[in-house]
Amino acid sequence: MPGCHPECMNLRSGPLAYSAPSEIRRFRLEHALNAIENALILLDTKPAEAIELAALERVRDDLAILLRAAAVAA
Repeated sequence: MPGCHPECMNLRSGPLAYSAPSEIRRFRLEHALNAIENALILLDTKPAEAIELAALERVRDDLAILLRAAAVAA
């Protein structure tokens, strides 16, 4: 497409559409929650040294609440 930078292009459908800020926040929350859950899974199989698992679990629970609230607001 003329006038578009290659970074702004989706090869299948042309220029990428801009997402609403709420969708971007929800996307970031989903990925943060997935990262915390993956960390807890990896740490579950090994003895934790100097890692506060309870803190990670609280962060996971808080992210899950935020994600549910973002989904309701959308």
